[in-house]
Amino acid sequence: MAWRRTTGGGFCAGLVLLAPASAPLLAGEGGPGPSFGDLGQAIAALIIFGLLLVILGRFAWRPLLAQLHRREESIAEALRSSQRREAEAQELLKFYRARMDSAESEAAQVVLRGRKDAAAAREEVLAAAREEATKMAAQTRRDIAAAKEAAMRELRVATAELAVDLAQQVLGKSLKDADHAQLVEESLAEIRRQNQEGA
Repeated sequence: MAWRRTTGGGFCAGLVLLAPASAPLLAGEGGPGPSFGDLGQAIAALIIFGLLLVILGRFAWRPLLAQLHRREESIAEALRSSQRREAEAQELLKFYRARMDSAESEAAQVVLRGRKDAAAAREEVLAAAREEATKMAAQTRRDIAAAKEAAMRELRVATAELAVDLAQQVLGKSLKDADHAQLVEESLAEIRRQNQEGA
């Protein structure tokens, strides 16, 4: 049984059953038609393929979809948090503008120097509010990007380990630690390559 990666990003299992008795038929040589043994092999291949689909559905696709759903909820929560921070920044900006308006009304009652001081204070408050809002927005974007990158890293590692565990179950034997680590690294490299191609 050989595993190969498809362009759609999924795994496809190819099962090649070659019996010595069917070699002349594959080579195009003469002889009688397909025997009962060929039919039996075809049925066995269909049964194995069906079992493989059941195993993949239970142990690979469902957990992977569940993890993707959890990741999606986590990212959505990060987005909601960023929107809350943006609202807080807007409230802070309104607060500073209210303070500015108050300072402006007081400055109107004083001499020219007081008006100049109020104008300077107004510009300073607006600059501080803009700077604070810009900092908060930039921090929010960084937090979202970091959360997304962490989620993608976790998903790549989980997918690679799941593929190795599934391969161990299908093969019916356990891999050595070095082989396991190598398979995980190869799977991660392949997932990164697929993500870069898809980007």
